[in-house]
Amino acid sequence: MKTLIGAVVWKEVREIRRDPITMWVAIALPLVMLYLFGSALSLDVKDAPLAVYDLDQSERSRALIEAFPRSGYFRRVQDIREEREIGEMLDRGRARLVLVIPPDFSRRLARGETAMVQTLVDGSFSATAMVVAGYAAAIVQNYTAEQAEHALAEGPSAHPLPGVVESRVWFNAPLKSVNYIVPGLFGVILMAFPPMLTALAVVREKENGSVQQIFVSPIRPYQFIAGKMVPYAVIAFLEMLMILIAGLGWFRIPFRGSFFLFLGATALYVFCTVGLGLLISTVTRSQLVAMLL
Repeated sequence: MKTLIGAVVWKEVREIRRDPITMWVAIALPLVMLYLFGSALSLDVKDAPLAVYDLDQSERSRALIEAFPRSGYFRRVQDIREEREIGEMLDRGRARLVLVIPPDFSRRLARGETAMVQTLVDGSFSATAMVVAGYAAAIVQNYTAEQAEHALAEGPSAHPLPGVVESRVWFNAPLKSVNYIVPGLFGVILMAFPPMLTALAVVREKENGSVQQIFVSPIRPYQFIAGKMVPYAVIAFLEMLMILIAGLGWFRIPFRGSFFLFLGATALYVFCTVGLGLLISTVTRSQLVAMLL
């Protein structure tokens, strides 16, 4: 039994060696895809253009405004003088966020009342817009906490401290989009390329007529399928290792957990994707149809 499976494996290895272009595409294309998506597709917010419409013009309002560029997420580009300029800044894409401070901002803070500010976010890209809005809310919240500390330092006669929410982010503390985009690409790439290679395995036998030799040989179906799977499973596993090395070394993705459990689960996943390609290969009669499926 082992000899028959090994014979099919060796036959498939020779078929792969006869087509080196496909082999190089199978190795290089996943890395190209990882680089393009990992570099171009980013939801991180850094130096987002900020416009300010300050109607209070007080020391406290200026302190709040300065907190935005100091965070590193925003870059102050313009001070708005008239309300009609707000729409122009957002419509033309010159600002991702407009901060509007009402004229009674400092007076309300001095009396211990709630001082509202308005943030207008460019929602043309909803995913990034939510991140921008979240950063703006966090900056305002930190400013509120600082004002509360100053109020406490004034003594027991000061106004009551407002409630402050302290948040901690688990699993992706820096909130870098590449930390979840690149791991997601692992599954997508391993789902796309190994089946594409194995989908041609049996169809190639049908087109050149060599499958008739398989029918009259003493090999059993499961031995034939196992022999077909092994070479492509090894190639897919090598692809996974290259993608993993690129993700850890190139994009600096942190790895947490058991490395051997990850390898075991990935090997199982790879065999499933390779098996899916073989299933497509057995039910189709041409390489073009197999590639499209």
